[in-house]
Amino acid sequence: MYTPRLKKLIFLLFFLPILGFAQKNIVLVYAYSQMRGTIYLLEDQKTGYYVKEVFPCRFGYNGLRKRRMGDGKTPLGHYKVLEERPKSLRSRKQLSEFGGYFLLIDYPNYCDKRDGKSGGAIGLHGGDNNNTNGCIRVLDPGSPRINKVAIAKIARFTRYGTDVIVTDRLSTRMVSGQGRKLDAETSKYWKNLVSRRRCYSEIIKGMGSGSRPIAKGSSSSEVNPNLIYLGSLLNSRGSSTLREEKNFNSKVIGNIKGSETFVFLREHKEWYTVIKQDGTQGYLPKSRIRRLCESPSGTGQINDPDGYTNLRYGPSTRSTVIRKIERGEIFFYKERNDSWWEVITLDGRKGYMHYTRVQPVQEE
Repeated sequence: MYTPRLKKLIFLLFFLPILGFAQKNIVLVYAYSQMRGTIYLLEDQKTGYYVKEVFPCRFGYNGLRKRRMGDGKTPLGHYKVLEERPKSLRSRKQLSEFGGYFLLIDYPNYCDKRDGKSGGAIGLHGGDNNNTNGCIRVLDPGSPRINKVAIAKIARFTRYGTDVIVTDRLSTRMVSGQGRKLDAETSKYWKNLVSRRRCYSEIIKGMGSGSRPIAKGSSSSEVNPNLIYLGSLLNSRGSSTLREEKNFNSKVIGNIKGSETFVFLREHKEWYTVIKQDGTQGYLPKSRIRRLCESPSGTGQINDPDGYTNLRYGPSTRSTVIRKIERGEIFFYKERNDSWWEVITLDGRKGYMHYTRVQPVQEE
């Protein structure tokens, strides 16, 4: 009696507005570099938004700001979930390549078409650990061969019409770590943002155009860069609890292992603000932190037309390559008297890079 298209139209006109009024969950995708990002599942709990889950993710092999079909880039903007398993991918073999789910979003939307953008078949999915042709690949903790746990959780969290916001601008005040509730003002901002479809220029304007990435899941235009350091626990074989407030009686919101690296801000005398790589933010006592980057000159990005720069063990082009640093990735650097500067990445790798390849990140 009813065709699938007619059923979808009836759902859009009558049931979706009612469900949307009842609950407006948000899938927030924050790109802290051109290739990698963090996904926050913001659950609408009526009294405010709650960070239900946090997952790492990867983007297109050519980075962000998609313009046309086949450019290998991931779009930025405000989108809606259209389908969980598109008809073209419903065979068991095809779906297994994406971790069992493919959450199709409505790219290109009105704003994209107005700006002359083209393409399609963009969504969130699991699968292997490589960059994509433009989709958002959701990664599981521990980097398994096939990622399928996290995307399954996102599929259960979403439904037809769920808002998906993909942005490379985000201030620390706009999000929080997993399991934490956002304050009333921030929750009101997100509620107003998804009350209607907005173009990307409107989204980043509300988030503050001066914001920039500092660590996975966090950015700040308000923090003094001279107070930002990369650290680990003083006891590399132990662990420590991350606290919600600056005292031992406050709620435990996370655990840090001795092998982990994290960003910390020297804002207080005895307790430092700590930001883990999954975006969880809390407090650790000063006495338990070991600074990995001594007196950094600042934070930087690469300046290389190839889109990547080699991080080397020694100050020479003949030295062994530790790994490639991709365009948009944030790192700490320390100036030296010669032409090679010390660099330490947010995953704790320490090496050398020629000073001509370092682009300092300036506060706006």
